Amino acid sequence: MVAIAMISASVGWLSRAPEVAVGGDEPTYVILGQSLENGRYHDEFLVGTPPHAKYPPANPLWIALVRRVAGPDLDWLRGANLLLLLLTALLLGDALRQMAGPWPGVVGLALVALNPSLIGIAGTAMSEAPFIFVTTVSLWAALRSDRSDSGRWPAVASAAAIASFLTRTIGITLIAAIGIWALRHRRWKFAMVHGALSLAMVGGWFAQAIRVENTTNGSGYAEDLRSVGQRGPGEPGGRGVGLLVQAATNARAYLTSLPWSFGIPTVRRLGIDLGVWLGFGLCCGIGLFGLSRRWPVAVIYLLLFGVALTIWPWTDVRYAFPLIPVLIASLVLGGITVAQWTPPRVRAVLWCGLALLPAVSGLTTVVRNRSNYQCNRRDPYADAKCFGPERRGMVAAARSIRTGAPKSAVVMTEKPSSVFYFSGHRTVPFERVLRPERASGVLDLAGHGVDLILLSRVSPLERTDGGAMLARHCADLEVWAALPPFTMVLATRDPKQARGNACALLSKWIQGGEVDNQHE
Repeated sequence: MVAIAMISASVGWLSRAPEVAVGGDEPTYVILGQSLENGRYHDEFLVGTPPHAKYPPANPLWIALVRRVAGPDLDWLRGANLLLLLLTALLLGDALRQMAGPWPGVVGLALVALNPSLIGIAGTAMSEAPFIFVTTVSLWAALRSDRSDSGRWPAVASAAAIASFLTRTIGITLIAAIGIWALRHRRWKFAMVHGALSLAMVGGWFAQAIRVENTTNGSGYAEDLRSVGQRGPGEPGGRGVGLLVQAATNARAYLTSLPWSFGIPTVRRLGIDLGVWLGFGLCCGIGLFGLSRRWPVAVIYLLLFGVALTIWPWTDVRYAFPLIPVLIASLVLGGITVAQWTPPRVRAVLWCGLALLPAVSGLTTVVRNRSNYQCNRRDPYADAKCFGPERRGMVAAARSIRTGAPKSAVVMTEKPSSVFYFSGHRTVPFERVLRPERASGVLDLAGHGVDLILLSRVSPLERTDGGAMLARHCADLEVWAALPPFTMVLATRDPKQARGNACALLSKWIQGGEVDNQHE
């Protein structure tokens, strides 16, 4: 086990993210952590710095704590998250040891510790590593409670479940799973206390989020919730039909991505992909049946979490990463069960394959994250080995704003937290300007306090509706900076000046062409 931990730590550290990712939630978490260090919980990257209403505060609090103890370098945080992954692996391994014996426990531990998806996400500032850790603590404590008479384990399970919700909103599924588990075991008093505490935490956070979103224009999930089951223009059926179609589409996307999430190599040309998926699915299915009898709370959680994933309007493979430890437990138990049904020689082959799977996952981690340990960590956004031209251009534009624009300048962008992180300038989201422009036909940049517009190809909205909006008013805009091949910064054009407008460059950019420095 020590060797597995050392290999996992080494691979994770070498393949950790070189810098905060552009376009994701990572800069938002980091900035929220800095806001907590200053005694508040606000969207510091937005004009007006409204209170934050979207992400619960546990992960930003974890970031602030690590930075306060170890220092501001985010590598300390990445290392701490990798440590949480190792602790998660130990807990999952111990759960399998209790259910099936020492060797299944070691295999389960290795599969978690060397999983490429978990190692990749743990080497960032994202919320998955803390969330998966507290989730596993809760499920493990419930299992311990099933196997002992100690009264402290239900309390640990409940506290960790509430902590999971405060880390990510979807942790509400774990709160529900612990409640169902308590009712199944007729722990009436515990169920009432768990329910009351959970209601206070969940209700308090949602009440605060709704108040903030309605009164201060803080960000929240209201728009996403309104999109659940919503049909597009001209599509038949109402919201009910839309929900069924959406659930089927999401379920297919997540199920087909499972082998990739586990680092299982597939080769579609040889027909291996289907065989791998069927073998993987067979073992997991059989294992889930075994888990439902030995670790039922884990299966209840998996089902509730899965339902939430299928009805959510957006799909992303990483949304399913928190289910990987439970699926690993089912895979190991299912593999053992299938091996017991086979002749001794076939059984030995299956056991060898199960034992080698962690090594395959570890090698996949090395291959999948090779760009992270090949690039220049001193300035990764200047290195083509680290990031593509779209993201490098966006960061270069943000840095040019940092050095060349007045400190009071406000930037309109589709990636507010990323631009603030790299430029230090507060921002206005594209959508906040786009909606009134659609209704009135007037591009009111001054009314929103916008001085500069950062246009890149990182976000689809910039390439479509956002770019089209700017093209409609291109005569009123000028090019502040052009950063080949795909990024530009625009500003309001003073008609009294002789400088040309941004129409030609915007037209070229919208048509897919590359920008250059030869603009008027």
